[in-house]
Amino acid sequence: MKISSKKIQLLIGAVIVALSAFVLISVNTAGSNQPKDVTLVTHDSFVMSTSLINEFDTQSGYNLKVISSGDAGALTNRLILTKGAPIADAVFGIDNTLSGEAYAHSLIAGSLTATDFGDVCFNYDKFWFAAPVTVSPFGGMNLTSPAWGCAASCEDSAR
Repeated sequence: MKISSKKIQLLIGAVIVALSAFVLISVNTAGSNQPKDVTLVTHDSFVMSTSLINEFDTQSGYNLKVISSGDAGALTNRLILTKGAPIADAVFGIDNTLSGEAYAHSLIAGSLTATDFGDVCFNYDKFWFAAPVTVSPFGGMNLTSPAWGCAASCEDSAR
């Protein structure tokens, strides 16, 4: 799956804005000039460059620590298991399939914010399509044509 750098920049920018707002609202700095840590726990697919973390640190006055915690399921489970002693100040990566668990266990104060970002990758056998009588698919709608019949299947990304 290839994700455009523009989409990644927008996503990371949204995370920085959310973290900045969280830091300004939630972290108590009274009586201290020392930088404070703010910890973000994410799924393993989340990547934030060192330069972006440094930019956040400089602009906010806080030290951002990022903890990777497995896929969305492992992340949500870890948050449930550590609810009594939270491992982070903020979270990124609870997906829509696990949002019910997050709410049921009161992991999130307020509501989850959808990132509305996703790609679907369709893998196929390039060697099979190299034969002169076959034509590779050129789009999702192509796969729904009668010519394809039952040759392709995908999970419903809307669920």
